[in-house]
Amino acid sequence: MSTLQPSGHAAAPAAARAKPSKACWEEQLLTGSRGPALALLVLCVALTIYSPFFLTKDNLLNVIDQVTVLGILALGMTAVIIIGGIDLSVGAVLALAMMILGWLSHDGGLPVSLAVIGALAAGAAAGAVNGVMITYARLPAFIATLAMLSVARGLANVITDGQQIVGFPSSFDSLSSSRLLGWVSATVAILLVLYVAGWAFLRYRANGRACTRSVAAPRSRASPASARTSSRSPSTSPQGCSRGLPRPSSPCGWTRRSRARPPATSSTRSRP
Repeated sequence: MSTLQPSGHAAAPAAARAKPSKACWEEQLLTGSRGPALALLVLCVALTIYSPFFLTKDNLLNVIDQVTVLGILALGMTAVIIIGGIDLSVGAVLALAMMILGWLSHDGGLPVSLAVIGALAAGAAAGAVNGVMITYARLPAFIATLAMLSVARGLANVITDGQQIVGFPSSFDSLSSSRLLGWVSATVAILLVLYVAGWAFLRYRANGRACTRSVAAPRSRASPASARTSSRSPSTSPQGCSRGLPRPSSPCGWTRRSRARPPATSSTRSRP
């Protein structure tokens, strides 16, 4: 039986232990929020080179006005993605809510303010149905929201008979065209208020903090074997990135140690 020796991988030199930090940085460069931010920066630079009017005040304000609807949808999707879910029906539910708004204000004869409330109620009802199917019926979020996508799209076509609804009051159209103080439109102001409210909810409310903890908890939990590996093997970085380093010969980073035995009397021993 061989004597007890730690594996050579666990006793890696300091230079080899410093290598994973660089690999982790390179690996995380395009992950998380860094990837979309880098892509957005590259896109802005390319558009600036292509057109000298891209960085002008009017164009930037126009771009912000165009993304307000997507920004509000992204705010709701943020909470869904944080908890590891997915919602494929957001676009169809938006179309259904807008068609209900037009149908209530034109065919129903309601004021636009009440029609807006009805559209918001329709969107909330669709979200509640998604939640019931996922939580109580135990359907996967992908399947439940895919079904809602088909239902909402079909209802929007049935309500409008596949036609556009036009002729809204000028006060309704001015929400996206008139600018407060010459800079911010009403839709952008609503977007900013909702973003601040969403940030405060995730930061200071118990339900919001529970959403972020539900993601951080599985990452912090580790199996006993992985805990022993991190405590005994210095070649593994704290972030769990060990690219480029040889793997240890055992889960704990050490060779199996045998029990105490009497010392060998000779260099060679015969087996029974």
